[in-house]
Amino acid sequence: MKSLAAVVAAGLALAVSGTAANAQISDDVVKIGVLTDMSSLYADATGKGSLAAVEMAVADYGGKVKGKPVEVVSADHQNKPDVGVNIARQWFDVDKVDVIVDVPNSGVALAVSNLTKEKNGILLNSGAGTSDLTKDLHAAYTRDRLPLLTALQLALLAARASRLAALDGVHLDLSDDEGFALACRQGRELGFDGKTLIHPKQIEAANTAFAPSAEEVAWSRRIIAAYAEAERSGKGVVLVDGKLIENLHIENARRVVTVAEAIAQVAAPR
Repeated sequence: MKSLAAVVAAGLALAVSGTAANAQISDDVVKIGVLTDMSSLYADATGKGSLAAVEMAVADYGGKVKGKPVEVVSADHQNKPDVGVNIARQWFDVDKVDVIVDVPNSGVALAVSNLTKEKNGILLNSGAGTSDLTKDLHAAYTRDRLPLLTALQLALLAARASRLAALDGVHLDLSDDEGFALACRQGRELGFDGKTLIHPKQIEAANTAFAPSAEEVAWSRRIIAAYAEAERSGKGVVLVDGKLIENLHIENARRVVTVAEAIAQVAAPR
């Protein structure tokens, strides 16, 4: 449950920054839709627990993100893609929901993903399903996850093509702290936005791995300032420490700063 709360915290940062889908918060309220299974196969593992996790994340933010109030709505997709899509469409078109989270059941998640792309919204599905994938591939469980790299990269490509956030799969061996840290570092190097967790003891290491470092944030702020100065001088590129900086680097730098600021807001004393 705490892992979904961390996912939602990332989603809040994405919603107000627009980095995931260029989304617009038109009514000055960040609305999160928990689209989950309340009545069927996944109800015990998600359902009311997922809703509680989202409410935990919103509470951690003090009910606001960057000055905008946060509201939570929820619905039961009944493990039916058509039901899930109809709910999501209502949320995007009428209720002005900005971020949809959870969505257990791959069929529902894929259907909602297609609609999210069409509506230019944000969908945060809670995991890459690496355990099931390993089983279906008849692959070995290895520390370097070499048997899964192609699938992980394809999942990332699909997520980025649909302008969606992507979370790495779980690490099952709770006794292997070193292996978990390695998996987190690998996931971030691949490009994942976070990691699905199965136990509270994994939260701190995952947060450390996926949060921007102080050096990254400082560099990002520096090149943003340098690029802004270059633009004022009528230049489209700038050199910083011998490195060519273009708009694509600035977009990523702004994402890094936005995530760092969101993390600082959560960590600030209340």
